[in-house]
Amino acid sequence: MKITKALLSVMAIFLAFYFIACTSIHAQKGELEILDVRTTKEPAENLQVHNPYDVEVFRIRFMGEGYKVRYYQKENNSLTSHEAMYMLPDEYDKAIYNWTSDTSLIIRLHNTKTKQEKKFEVFGYGSTSGIRD
Repeated sequence: MKITKALLSVMAIFLAFYFIACTSIHAQKGELEILDVRTTKEPAENLQVHNPYDVEVFRIRFMGEGYKVRYYQKENNSLTSHEAMYMLPDEYDKAIYNWTSDTSLIIRLHNTKTKQEKKFEVFGYGSTSGIRD
């Protein structure tokens, strides 16, 4: 009986630490203003000022109207950035993001006046990046 209680206590402590470790990786979320660069030059990638899980969203004009998401992550002990474009003519002024893993995040574009939203996922690792609607 004492062994069973001790074993259950150790397992409970292990599970608590495991839960904390898992949620800390995926707890990176935030909200940001979308920078409109349709008539100006888009800011360049800058690995010196960004950290893992940083996100930038730009309103762009490239073969139509759309949005570019630039996101930063650790790969092989180095900070890297990935980009994905989502072509959409609708106007949004805020982006809400939530990292779902070390290599992917959910983006919600939000119009604060009309309350319209559009949600999609971006992902990347190595030389691959993409988007899922």
